[in-house]
Amino acid sequence: MLRKLVVVAALLPCIGATLFAASSSAGAASAVTVKANLCYQPSGGSCVDGVSHEFDAYLPSGATQKTPGVILIHGGGFTSGSKSGFANIASDLAADGIAAFSINYRLDSSTVVGFPMESQDVMAAISYIRANASSFNVDPTRLASFGSSAGATLAVYSAMKAYQSDPSAQVVADVGWSGGYDFTVGTSGAVDPNQLQNVENYLGCSDPTVPACAATAEEASAVSLVEAGEPPTLLANSTDYKVGCEIVAPSQAQEMASDLTKVGVPVQLDLNSECAHATAYANIELAPTINFLEARLFPATTTVVLPSNGSTLSGTQYLDATTSPGLTKVQYELSGGGLTDSVIATGTLTLYGWLASWNSTSVPNGTYTLQSVATDKLAETTSSSPITVTVNNPPPTTSVLIPSTGATQSGTTALLDASASASVTSVTYEVSGGGLSDRVVATATPTLYGWLAEWNTTTIPNGTYKLQSVASYAGKVSGTSQGISITIAN
Repeated sequence: MLRKLVVVAALLPCIGATLFAASSSAGAASAVTVKANLCYQPSGGSCVDGVSHEFDAYLPSGATQKTPGVILIHGGGFTSGSKSGFANIASDLAADGIAAFSINYRLDSSTVVGFPMESQDVMAAISYIRANASSFNVDPTRLASFGSSAGATLAVYSAMKAYQSDPSAQVVADVGWSGGYDFTVGTSGAVDPNQLQNVENYLGCSDPTVPACAATAEEASAVSLVEAGEPPTLLANSTDYKVGCEIVAPSQAQEMASDLTKVGVPVQLDLNSECAHATAYANIELAPTINFLEARLFPATTTVVLPSNGSTLSGTQYLDATTSPGLTKVQYELSGGGLTDSVIATGTLTLYGWLASWNSTSVPNGTYTLQSVATDKLAETTSSSPITVTVNNPPPTTSVLIPSTGATQSGTTALLDASASASVTSVTYEVSGGGLSDRVVATATPTLYGWLAEWNTTTIPNGTYKLQSVASYAGKVSGTSQGISITIAN
């Protein structure tokens, strides 16, 4: 299934070397410290199986808080490759604030069967890094795995296997670029010879008619381990499936994604059309992969810091919230008084938090719950704990300007005008007298000259009346002007 992939990269011979790498998501250069040729299966002063159990650690320099970590698993058809194949990507991750651990693992051959040896090594490496997380300033609860080609198979398989059987090797997310996840074909479980021809050393068999071989192929397939609750997964693959381009059928990623989705596991399926396999399409897949890892390794949090819980609000108010790094948007939602998660403002990121201005006259007076809702790079949201606020806006002020008190009105287009305080959204005119009580006779339009309206005075009998303007906020809080006396004489 997986053919040999040899990635040429410069080895980093220095232990404890510091280099600078460009951060692909932030666009800024950050220092990275590299600790090379460490051992995750130590035996005395050396590794149990020599270089096969070595790893290189790429650490963000100067981090003041514990960082998340990603275990990187190289490709090479299970028979070749080394930890150096992920050197550039490891540097990018560390520059982005994520510690990266590129591991070696035992390789299979015609005399050494790979499965489940290589997956066992991956899980052992994750367990070791978790147990020694403090040595790398890493948070042991925020580890992910990321593999390419054969390494993708191992990353996804091991993540699921650990979920079922080994808490010490569990990860919170896993990524596979061009991996093989099903070494069988069809609902019957019959082994596909084309799948087996490139992994016969890994499985230790090549005859699909032998029941034991078919059973091994099924056991080694990640699709056989799918369960609800397994970690969120990103699967990438090129659709340009042909010799010299992508060497793993995109159906592998599609089937894996479909099976995970069916049991409710969050999946991001990235299919591209590059004539490339695994790390050869890093130029287009690394950025979304880092976004995925950031969203899973930097759990989104947000807290409303302004106003304070229990505040009474009126007029225009500033809203402010804090968030964890890497979030792309913050909105403020109000509930209560007939509103449910109503968006009242969108924040702008500043040095002081996600600031927004909100005109509280847009809602009725009353008690509400206010939350900030933050969105990450995967368009997933998280909400703050709600706070309670009370909106208490005094009635707006308004005065009739035209006509003047004591005026006589007639005709179908009598002019009315009134002033009103800021934030008022509507003004109406009411008359009382001669059997009428607060009868609306006109609705005004805001202009440079006030709230203007035309009134057809012939709609009410001749006589003397009280005329008032009524101004309202969008939240339905209203204020009424003093009445003026007018006479209708048509």
